[in-house]
This record gives sequence, C-alpha cells and structure tokens, in this order.
Amino acid sequence: METLKNLADYLTIDETAEYLRVCQRTVFNYIKQGLLNPVRIGGQKKTGRVLLPKSEITNLLSKNQGH
Repeated sequence: METLKNLADYLTIDETAEYLRVCQRTVFNYIKQGLLNPVRIGGQKKTGRVLLPKSEITNLLSKNQGH
C-alpha cells in the first residue's frame, strides 16, 4: 500500500478532470479501465477520498502522445 508523503503530489478527481480537460465521469472510467491507479484515504467507497498521483496522470498523457 502506498503512503501519502506529500499531498502536493496528488490531485483530486475534480482537479484531474480539469487538468486533463475531461469530465469527472471520464476520470472514473480511466480508473475503471486501469489507466489510472487511485489512492484511497479515509475509508472505502463513498466514505473515503480518492486521490490520483501526478505521476499516474503524466504516464497517461505520455501514453496518449504516442498514438
């Protein structure tokens, strides 16, 4: 399990959607498809908070630039 060392290295679902210029549903679809690996803190499902490492977002963007 990954530990959160620096919250500045993570984005929320909203922040990720804005950064990628997509809707929140698309970000959730990327997670479901395994394109992004979230970190959940404070519980599971609706009680927790989902954060995405910036490194995951960078990897997704670099994969898409190759197409």
